[in-house]
Amino acid sequence: MGVPAASIAAPVAATIELVGGILIILGLLTRIVGGIVALQMVGAGIFANHFPSGVFVSDGGWELVGPIAVAGLMLVAAGPGMHSLDQLLFSKKAKVAN
Repeated sequence: MGVPAASIAAPVAATIELVGGILIILGLLTRIVGGIVALQMVGAGIFANHFPSGVFVSDGGWELVGPIAVAGLMLVAAGPGMHSLDQLLFSKKAKVAN
């Protein structure tokens, strides 16, 4: 696909996707992980030539990386939910109630 330093980029991307996905599911470090995922998807769009290839993934386009980047930005903006580890560990309300 022409990704520069693919032997480095691939393990980094796999780690971000695996560990980041687990952290998002748990609701831990949600805003940080959402931002990292969004940056990774923008990088994939630029360096893997998804954006110039059009929209559809069948043509190598950004059909998948675009919505994932937007979802990451939404997590940055909205933050974790009420039942997340972020709320449990870092919320001032949770500490006052205990």
